[in-house]
Amino acid sequence: QLVYLTGDNAAGKTSLGQYIADKHNGWTCVDGDEFIDNDPQLRELLLFASGSVINLMRGTFGDENLIEEVKTHDAEVRIAWEPMFRAIFEKLKQLKASKIVFVYHIWRQWIADVFREYFPTSGIVEVQVTRSVLLDRFVDREVKDGRDHETLWRVDQGERFAMLRRMYGPEYKGNEDNYKTFIEWRFYFYREPF
Repeated sequence: QLVYLTGDNAAGKTSLGQYIADKHNGWTCVDGDEFIDNDPQLRELLLFASGSVINLMRGTFGDENLIEEVKTHDAEVRIAWEPMFRAIFEKLKQLKASKIVFVYHIWRQWIADVFREYFPTSGIVEVQVTRSVLLDRFVDREVKDGRDHETLWRVDQGERFAMLRRMYGPEYKGNEDNYKTFIEWRFYFYREPF
């Protein structure tokens, strides 16, 4: 038995998956990020896919027709990502656990279709919370990881904060919502309803 638990970044997928595994006898939670990080082949496939098409999945920051722009690249995105998802599902089939909650992303219908090829009797559950909760959680995670947004905004020379300073000015204070707008574009890809 396998349940694919999916949703946006910071939706609570991993927490929910672990809760299910803890509360229900015989279930194991497999966090997709860790599963990939711990497997050199999957990690290589991830790096290739994200490196080749991540900007196509994001689109242009501030584009009013962002979803339409992103959709025009769906074929290229699938070509880049499908080998990784097939490799993940092959490796999941090899796990000894009989009841698995697998926590990872599904951005497009084709990912769900490929999953069903490998696990035709298994289910997919999408965790949903409001956009404001997602963005608040994302920023809170960064703070918990030790990121000082005010300092980074002023001095960090990386692409993210240099771009934010150019667009919104030299200080984080007063730009908290603009930062969340940027985060939404950068880390929350268009998810096709499936």
